[in-house]
Amino acid sequence: ENLPQTQRLAAGESALAQCSMLTSPGEPVYALWHRQWKDLAEMAKTIPIEDEGTCQLQLWHYDPALFAVAGRVDPFSLYLSLQQERDERIESALEEMMEKLEW
Repeated sequence: ENLPQTQRLAAGESALAQCSMLTSPGEPVYALWHRQWKDLAEMAKTIPIEDEGTCQLQLWHYDPALFAVAGRVDPFSLYLSLQQERDERIESALEEMMEKLEW
């Protein structure tokens, strides 16, 4: 992966797996501020299938690092990004994550 380590902020199922019992996806998912993408786009290649060393990037309208916790996107943004998923495993993991949050 050519994505710099400093910009590897776990998102999606990768972040959810870090804070629940969900298994990590085969291809890691990272969040990236859309302005950072402009700098990286020239060296990125689109690969239509999972392959060794590939990752999925989510481009965010705001810098996800602003509210990041422990190398992953904040739990509220993570919840909102996955709340429409109809996978029972993800729904259960989201519920588990939200129950662990201190209010």
